Amino acid sequence: MTKLNDTVARVTDDIREKSSKTRSAYLKQMRAAASEGPHRSNVSCGNLAHAAAACSVAGKKALAKGDGPNIGIVTAYNDM
Repeated sequence: MTKLNDTVARVTDDIREKSSKTRSAYLKQMRAAASEGPHRSNVSCGNLAHAAAACSVAGKKALAKGDGPNIGIVTAYNDM
């Protein structure tokens, strides 16, 4: 696995430290959601098609199967 950039690691550690009280509740909520599995059936066909369009063939198959993790990148210009 590629080593995490030192600056990113330091910033991540700072965020974890500063948000430890609220992070605990957040992580508990995320573990509960993860145990339920992905809910891609709640995503519109158009959004799922946009997500799959840039994927490799293997990525498209994984999305269609629907049991992989949900990982997203949020930007200020997310038009989906």
